[in-house]
Amino acid sequence: MTNHKDYQSLYDLSLINPEAFWGEAAKGIHWYKPPTKILDDSRKPFYLLPKIHENS
Repeated sequence: MTNHKDYQSLYDLSLINPEAFWGEAAKGIHWYKPPTKILDDSRKPFYLLPKIHENS
């Protein structure tokens, strides 16, 4: 992030479309098996990352 405009764009996306925001963030992590679901919204308004099993 290089400036306030970039920050504001990411912040706005996180509020408007949290699944897209966290999906993009997850792309920056090396996964042995990428997540198939980004957010668990079964307990709205509390969004959780789904349980990820350890890769051994």
